[in-house]
Amino acid sequence: MIDTIIVNNKEEFKKYCKLDKHMVYLGQEPIEYRTLDRYFWCRKQRVKQIVGSRKREAEIGIPVIICKFSENQDSIYWLSELRKYFAKDGYNMFTVSSKVESVLYDLEFLPEELCNKSNREDVYNFLYWQTYYCQSDALLMGIDDKKEYDINVLEKAVDMIIVVKTVAGMVKIDIYCDGNMEVRETINCLESRSIHLLYQKVLKLFMEVTDEQ
Repeated sequence: MIDTIIVNNKEEFKKYCKLDKHMVYLGQEPIEYRTLDRYFWCRKQRVKQIVGSRKREAEIGIPVIICKFSENQDSIYWLSELRKYFAKDGYNMFTVSSKVESVLYDLEFLPEELCNKSNREDVYNFLYWQTYYCQSDALLMGIDDKKEYDINVLEKAVDMIIVVKTVAGMVKIDIYCDGNMEVRETINCLESRSIHLLYQKVLKLFMEVTDEQ
């Protein structure tokens, strides 16, 4: 029996909203929908949650890792796998994606439209409280390398930036710590193996960062 319906646009929403099911609405078009006994998620609710976050009591005190992915990378898969590897080693990573589909994979969704100067403090406050309540060991955030983001919201907190690209069938990885390139690798293997190799290099640098904090 179907319990939850996932819809991508307003037309699909209108078609299925009367079925009395839990709903996840991934579209950007504004809709009005109220329910007391069913779960309902939409982009507008997430924006409202972030903008309404109360002021933080301190700065983010855990390592922050930014992953920049090229368009041909499945960033949600990479983030999910990296989180899984960290979890196996006992690290609780608060994992964020700029892609709305990430909510279907138990990742935290950060809307692109909030990555700007006017919402900088709102985003920082949201990330501070979420990582605080989740008792996270680090913040792992994935963004699209070709889109413009104001990640200065995390400027003081960023410890590591990872750039992942696919060129001529090979995965190219650059890792920066405190603005300095620490690793440059070209990997010619399956994506799953590439992620594990990346994780091994990131973990080594991550442990160095946590030792310093």
